[in-house]
Amino acid sequence: IMLAVFDAGKSEARTAISAEYKAGRALMPDPLSSQMILISEAMEAFGVTKLFARGYEADDVIATVVTAAVEQRAESVVVVSSDKDLLQLVSSDDDATRVRVYDDRKKLLLDAAAVIELHGVEPHQMVDYLAMVGDSSDNIAGITGIGPKTAAKLLLEHKTLDAILSAAPHMKTSKRQQALIEDSDGARQARRLIALQRDVPGIEWTAESALAASEAHPSQLPLLRPFLQKHGFRMLERKLFGSA
Repeated sequence: IMLAVFDAGKSEARTAISAEYKAGRALMPDPLSSQMILISEAMEAFGVTKLFARGYEADDVIATVVTAAVEQRAESVVVVSSDKDLLQLVSSDDDATRVRVYDDRKKLLLDAAAVIELHGVEPHQMVDYLAMVGDSSDNIAGITGIGPKTAAKLLLEHKTLDAILSAAPHMKTSKRQQALIEDSDGARQARRLIALQRDVPGIEWTAESALAASEAHPSQLPLLRPFLQKHGFRMLERKLFGSA
């Protein structure tokens, strides 16, 4: 079963939390943006389900579908993305549904063990980890002077961001302690920005309906052959439909 999930603008909930969220992010390059219509056309032609929700980001839609798959006890889910935010969805080893993320840039399939190896924290700690480290691509500052190694070390010792911030006043006097205290509100806000929404309204997904759609034969996809012909995919057309 394959799904394609698209952004439909910034998250209204996140921009309500912080007007600076994603501020200054560069626009999509024209050569790529001009291809989006073709990508959407290809998804329709091949019968790939497209999902998006106005006022929500693609990551939230993905999180909602993954949550539905877990609730319906799907055997396995693979999210294809290089976005570190999505690592919070990776399952633990003892979960009934195996959720992994395939980083298409690094060509890595990431399970819980791989997340720990790469970032030093468990998947369920990724939100707190990123809240401390920050995310420049989303204009989330994090805690001053706290890098990946320090964040992982603190989470290994204290388990959660709340526990770290509660312990900060009792830590040894240092620039790190000062930053944890002074940036505590910002870190809590960052956590709210980074945590994915798993119940986006209007996103209804069931394994049964998705499976039925994915099993359609090329002859049952009326847009496919015209799409292949239009864009010159002659070899693929012959492979799927024969020489006639």
